Amino acid sequence: MLFHYSDDVVRAPVHNTQTLINEYLSIEKEVKKGKVKQYQLDVIMSELKESLLADKILKEKYKACVIDDIVNELAHKKGSAVHYLSSIVAKMDYYNACIDYIRKHIVDASHKNEIEYGLRVWISFVVWYGYSPEYIYRYLRSCFSEKVDNPIGKLEEFLNRFDFKSRKYKVYFVFYARAKEYTGLLNKRLNISFEDDGNFYKLKKNREAFVGVVEKDGFDSYGAIQHAHSALNIFMRFYRAFTNRKEELIGKCALVIDCKTLEDLILPVETLGYKNIESIPGMSFAKEIDIVVLGCQGKREETYEQLNKIIDLHNAALKQQDLNDAFVNLWSILEVVSTNVGEQSKIDSVVKSIIPILQSDYYTVVFESIENDLKNNLSTKEYNKILMEINETSSDMEKIACLIFLDKYEKLREEIFRTVLSEYPNIRNKIYKLYLKKDNKSSLKVDAEKYIKRVSWHIYRLYRVRNAIVHAGESHRRIQVLGEHLHIYVDSIIMELMFKLATEERLNSIEDVLIDTELLVKRKYDFADGESVEYSDIEKMLEHFFIK
Repeated sequence: MLFHYSDDVVRAPVHNTQTLINEYLSIEKEVKKGKVKQYQLDVIMSELKESLLADKILKEKYKACVIDDIVNELAHKKGSAVHYLSSIVAKMDYYNACIDYIRKHIVDASHKNEIEYGLRVWISFVVWYGYSPEYIYRYLRSCFSEKVDNPIGKLEEFLNRFDFKSRKYKVYFVFYARAKEYTGLLNKRLNISFEDDGNFYKLKKNREAFVGVVEKDGFDSYGAIQHAHSALNIFMRFYRAFTNRKEELIGKCALVIDCKTLEDLILPVETLGYKNIESIPGMSFAKEIDIVVLGCQGKREETYEQLNKIIDLHNAALKQQDLNDAFVNLWSILEVVSTNVGEQSKIDSVVKSIIPILQSDYYTVVFESIENDLKNNLSTKEYNKILMEINETSSDMEKIACLIFLDKYEKLREEIFRTVLSEYPNIRNKIYKLYLKKDNKSSLKVDAEKYIKRVSWHIYRLYRVRNAIVHAGESHRRIQVLGEHLHIYVDSIIMELMFKLATEERLNSIEDVLIDTELLVKRKYDFADGESVEYSDIEKMLEHFFIK
């Protein structure tokens, strides 16, 4: 739920109802200043209304008719209604309702969907209000990495840690020798001390370097180091301007010590570039690269130039250490892909171009996620034994889909749940949620449509971030996680373009691929209502080409 390698990145906790209210109000201010166009508020409003109608937290607090009336009011009075909603759905009231919801359902192991929902809402809340995803994950592991006698008590300990109260931390930086002449200034203006308090030895440094420590407040150690570096960075920016020197004054890592618990962590001073999205272990991709290179070289010169531009932008983004620059390069790929789509606005053209690709990939991503979960948690022998029981001669991914949906594998599913997956409730829950849809194909279409709604809203959000960077030089405070979401979308699009152009001779341009995918999506989700999933439906969901 916390990182770019989550099973489905658009389910990562970006927003809940309460944080969407805040986002609307903050963008409303930007609209009034003329920095953001009005239509962006309409996009957030659509997401907010959908969130309200689906909000299980508020449904336990208010009657359904109350929520329906509020949604209707939002449709008519918009901004003023959001201000009203902000008053009644106050920050800590919503948070406490979220905690109560988790406490209520955590005691019942059969309430896995409710527990997952509660945690997603909770995580999006605490991340929005300042806790680091990395710290949440680290603290979670420290609480639950070992078997505990009282899990409910441990849960309370975990939840109580996130009280939105600042703690005091000491942040230790390694300074390079050339910073020696500025120690008096750093001490006077930034309260950085260069007297060893007994912890300086914990940082590795060369002989000429030295350590300085400053005390900072923060919700967690990651927040403290950001505050400390932000203050120090003011000095370093002017240092570079006056001296015209590019080299850094401080090391890439710092030590952070919690003044209360004395927990010490070595952390990066600042995020440099986006995390790599790891490929499947052991795969060289030599064959795939050969197919793409040979296949794409034979296309039109214009198409080949576009593909080269896309690859150059992608690789430049991976190399760049500045998150804003990398984000703009990744976004530029979407614009290159959509250059030939009608006379629409830039953002409308982007959405129209890429949404069909992401929608077409939806169930591929879902089944691939389960496939990877099984590979990563079961032994090779256990995994292969499962696949050998599935008769359809198809890819591993299709076999996993057959295991989930086809009646003939009912006993095999039950046996797997009882044996090799007995200690993996999350994997069982993923499979079971899909299994429940096997007799209602229309629900699969509904899931894909909900997915695309979320993606569309999120792309508009990413566009606002792009515009803030390009037009105002502003950086979003969650630029890292948003950039990683954008990276996932871009990778899906690149793979779709390269694969189709390389393996289908009749597709000669990016526009050909976009049209083929748009037609394919219509066929993929053309399910008859109420009928059970058959093997032919699984093949359809995982098809790559409209042209056969």
